[in-house]
This record gives sequence, structure tokens and C-alpha cells, in this order.
Amino acid sequence: MKRRNTIFRQLLVTILIPVMLIIGGISLYNFWQKKKEIHENRQEHLDQVKAELKDFVVFFDNTVSEFEHKLSTQAEYFSDTLVNHIFADTKDIESTDLKELRKVIGMTEDQDIYIVNKKGVIVNTTYEEDLGLDFFSFGEFFVNHFNHVWEVGTFVEDRISLEMSTKRPKKYTYQSTLDKQYVVELGLYDTYSENVVELFTQKLNSIADKYRDIDTISLYFGMDKFINYQGHMLTDEQMQEAKTALENNAEFKKAYVDDGVTRTTLFMQLELDDSALQDDYVIRVKYNNERELELVSAEVKLFGLLLLFIIIPISLLILWRAKVIAKPISILLEKMDVIRGGDLGTKVPVIGNNEVTDLAIHFNDMMAELKQSHDTLEEKVAERTRELVEKNKVIESTHKSIQDSINYSKRLQNAVLPKEAEITAHLAESFVLFRPKDVVSGDFYWFENHEKYDFIAAADCTGHGVPGAMVSFVCNNALNRSLYEFSKLSPENVLQHTREIVIETFSKSGHDIKDGMDIALCRLNKDRDELLFVGANNPLWIIRKNEHLSQKELEDRKTIVGDSYSLIEIKGDKKPIGLHEDMTPFTCHNIPVYEGDTYYLFTDGYADQFGGHKGKKLMYKPFKKLLLDMAEASLENQKQELAHSFDTWMGDYEQVDDVCVIGFRL
Repeated sequence: MKRRNTIFRQLLVTILIPVMLIIGGISLYNFWQKKKEIHENRQEHLDQVKAELKDFVVFFDNTVSEFEHKLSTQAEYFSDTLVNHIFADTKDIESTDLKELRKVIGMTEDQDIYIVNKKGVIVNTTYEEDLGLDFFSFGEFFVNHFNHVWEVGTFVEDRISLEMSTKRPKKYTYQSTLDKQYVVELGLYDTYSENVVELFTQKLNSIADKYRDIDTISLYFGMDKFINYQGHMLTDEQMQEAKTALENNAEFKKAYVDDGVTRTTLFMQLELDDSALQDDYVIRVKYNNERELELVSAEVKLFGLLLLFIIIPISLLILWRAKVIAKPISILLEKMDVIRGGDLGTKVPVIGNNEVTDLAIHFNDMMAELKQSHDTLEEKVAERTRELVEKNKVIESTHKSIQDSINYSKRLQNAVLPKEAEITAHLAESFVLFRPKDVVSGDFYWFENHEKYDFIAAADCTGHGVPGAMVSFVCNNALNRSLYEFSKLSPENVLQHTREIVIETFSKSGHDIKDGMDIALCRLNKDRDELLFVGANNPLWIIRKNEHLSQKELEDRKTIVGDSYSLIEIKGDKKPIGLHEDMTPFTCHNIPVYEGDTYYLFTDGYADQFGGHKGKKLMYKPFKKLLLDMAEASLENQKQELAHSFDTWMGDYEQVDDVCVIGFRL
């Protein structure tokens, strides 16, 4: 049952919802203003971080560049000695004791030599832990890097970067051997660079500590590798985000949740006007949203307090006023229940001096008028009831007369139709499946034995029910007159003269009536060695053994060839028995007769029936398949199967047309 919408609830909705929306709007506006202020402060902090880093990086770059220049000079000397003198012939390069060689050329133990072959594998080194290391397995960057070294054939150096295994700054250089079969790689540590890098790391951490919402600050340089002296490695996804920020000179933000706290990673480019070390610097700032969470919490508490101290008093006031308003209305409802019980003379008490008082007065006046109208209406209802009873008797009498007439028409139609026993007396193996849509039918079947011939036909007249039955009487009579009165024995002349009689009959009305019939007509001689067929819009189907098929029948695209039997279709002329634009004579088909042939004449009612699970027409293709599948069955069994298949297909759908199917076997 639907929940009652009381006055109290309506007042609550009408008053409290706007008040809550106003309070909520004020709170939301205040929240967004404070959130905007937090974001502006954060942006100001980020600008300050960039400014501090810019000054310090310039100092750091200049300092490291001085140390790196000394290392570069020293490394170039060692590399030239190894490539152009000691390993001018690389025959023993993989077996040479590089540790002894390092001492010979004046390198310290903090300085390492690596020999890399054409496959990118370290085949000899002073740092034994890296022996067998495959650079090419680390990705395309290293493949391209070493190919470049072999291609230029000169001294190539990297910037000082942080070695992940030792967390110490180290400089790497590369130079191809003269035969370009190996690369001599040198790795040099520098104590002064270590001190500067340590100072650099402390400075970055100290900048982050100044600001409450900043967790860490990381600085990366180098477009390809993004070197970082703090040991803060980047994932592949973060590497792409950093490149995006650098290439587009724009900030790249991404939020994530860590331990229940929303944090944001921000990549932004650090632009330096004068850098001695690198041009491509990217700052990664990780900051938290704790201040925003505190702001949300504060606003929720404020909203709750406002609701507590404003909404509750208003609700109590509304409850009191609702009871005052509802009391007289409750009395009115009680009286209405009495009136609903049938006492239209009940009066509602008039209380107070307000709108409810006016309601009670007008309600009493309305009930007085209603009682008077009710009494008058009861008198009229009694009078109309008597009139309806009399009219109903007339309708029932008329309906009985019409039904009696229809039933009599059915008896007349049954009298006109040939008895199946009469047909089977001449065609022993035959059946007629005849199902009118209504009591009487527009379809009919016709059989006559005249002189030395048997005539059999299935006809479909315009319409169904009583109108169709009237047309069928005209057409049936026309067939009989053509055969007996005018002695037309050839089937094409029977139909030609029948058409003339039908047109003449309907022309007497003075109107251009195009009613008529579609028909399939066969004539058989006594010896059963000749069958003539004439059709008006309707065909003849023949089920014949494959061994009796002619080449023409096999090549006819209308022929359906089965395993042992085939279905042949003989088309009728495309014109009806009645007025039509084509009034030429009908075509007569002489059909060769073979023992075991089965012939079918029918109207369109069977194939046009709606049914199946999709509610579509049955159509002719399934109809043909059904007949072909039961080619060897007796005609009686075929009739039963046709009826069963029709009922199954129709299901709960209404029969749409009259049905007439005739089958006979010679």
C-alpha cells in the first residue's frame, strides 16, 4: 500500500529541504573557497621549490662540471692508452689480467675497466661481479648506445650518474677498439663528486621539510635515462610521465592512495638559463592531501552543528502547527467514512473561523446537492435499466436469427460440396483437408465425373466467412454451368467460360466488381494415362519418383530433388477468374502420368497461416518440404500429418484464412 503523505511530512519537505539546501550551499561555497586557497598556497610552494632548486642546481652543475672535467681528461688518457696501444691487437683482450694492467697504466682500485663484445656482453673486467653482464638485455637504448660507440670510433663519455649498487656517483666512458670488435668501458669514482652529491641530496630533503604537504622532492636529468643522485628510481610508467612533462614543458599530475591517504605525484620541468651540466631537468614532487581532508572534516562538523541547532527547532515547530491544522481535517475524514457507508445525509461539524471552516461549510452544501442528484440518478438508472433489458432481448433475437442464417448457409454449402466418398469412388487414393476460417467458407473443392472424364479442383474465392461463401456459390455454379449447360470439356475452356459467367453475374449489380476466385483444376481420363491442368493464380504440385523425371524437369529451378522423390511445380496463369487487365485464354498443361505420382491442389490458406515461436507465416517452402518428406506415406496418413502440422504451427494464434488441400495418387 502506498505510504500516506501527511501534512507534517509535506511541511517538512516544503520548509526543511530549502533550508538544508541553503546551509549546504553555504558550506559548499566555503569549502571550495578554502580548497582554492590551499591549492593557491601549494602552487606558491611549488614555485618557491622551483626557484630554490634553480639556484642550487646552477651551483651544483658548475661544481660537478669542474670535477667531471678532471675525470674526463684522466679517463680519455687511460682509454687512449688501452685502445691505441695495449689493445691495438685484440687477440688476448678477453684473457688479459685487467687488474694488473690497471696498476701498470696508473689507474686506482676505485677505477674499473670493462671489455664489451659485439653481443653487448662483458667478457673481461676488473669488477668481477659484472662479468658476463648482458647490456643488450636491458633494452634498445643500450643496443643503440654501443652501436653508436662502434660507429664513431672515438672517445664517448656519459655524465656523472649514481651507481645503484654502491649509491656513489660514477663516470662512465666508452671507446671502440681499432678493429671495432670490442668496446673498452671505464668507470671512475670521484671523492669530491661524492661530497657534492651528498650535499645536493641533503639540500633537496631540507627543501621538502619546509612544507607540510610535500613528502619528497626528487630531481632527474638527462632526457634518455633520467639520472637521479638520490637513488629514487622511476618505473616505466613514471619515466613516460616525466618525458611528457619535459617534452610539453607542462606539469603532469597523477593521484594515488597510499595507506588511506590520497597522494599526488607531480612532474614538472625545471628551466635553467645557464647550466654547465644538463639542459633537461625534471622535478618530481610527491605531496599529500591531508589539509584537504582536514578541511572536509571541519566542514562536515560545521554542517552537522548547523543542522542540529536549526533543523530540530524548526521540525518541532512544524509538528505543532501540523497537529493544529490536521485536527479538523481528521474529523472531516471520519465523517467521509460515514458517508462512504451510504449515509449521504451526514453533516460535518463547522469548527473555527479559517479556511478549514469554509471547507466544512462548502462540503455540507456539496453533500446536500449530491444527495439530491443521487436520488434523481437512481430513478434514471432504474428507467435506463428497463430500456436496456428490452433492447437486449431484441439484440439476442437478432443474433439468433443471424446465427441461424449462417448455420443454414453452412448446410447449403455442405450440400453443394462433393462428399469425400464420391471422390474416393473415382480416386481411391485421395484426401481433402478442408478447414473454413469461420462457419462458412470462401474456399471450396469441386469434383465432377462427366462423360469419360473426372474433374477435380481447389478454389479460393474473394474473402472468407459469409461474403466469401456468397462468392463461392456464384463460382461453384459457374463451374457446373460451364461443364453441363455449355458442355465445355477441356479444362481451359471450362475456366474461360466460368470467368465469363462470373463477370456477367457480378456486372448485374451496376458496379465494377472485381470479386472472383483463384483455382487449380485438373482433368483425368478414364484410363488414367492423361492429366490436363489449368490454373488461375494457383499451381499444381507433383511428387514423382526420381527415375521418372525428365531432363527438363531436373533442370527446372522450381523442382526440388530429394533422395528418392522430387517435387515438381506447374505454375498456373497469373490472373484470376474475374475482371482483370489480362483477359487472354488460360494455358492448358498436358502432364505425363507415371504410376505412383501424387498430385496436390490447394489454396493459399495453409501457407499463409501465422504461427511458430516468432509468429511468422508458414510459407510455401516448409509446406513443400513436409509433402516431400512423407512422399511414401498413404494419403490418409498424409491428411492426418498435414492437419497435425498445421495445428502445431498455428498454436495459440487465430486461423487467418480458409484452408483447402486436395491430394490424389495415380
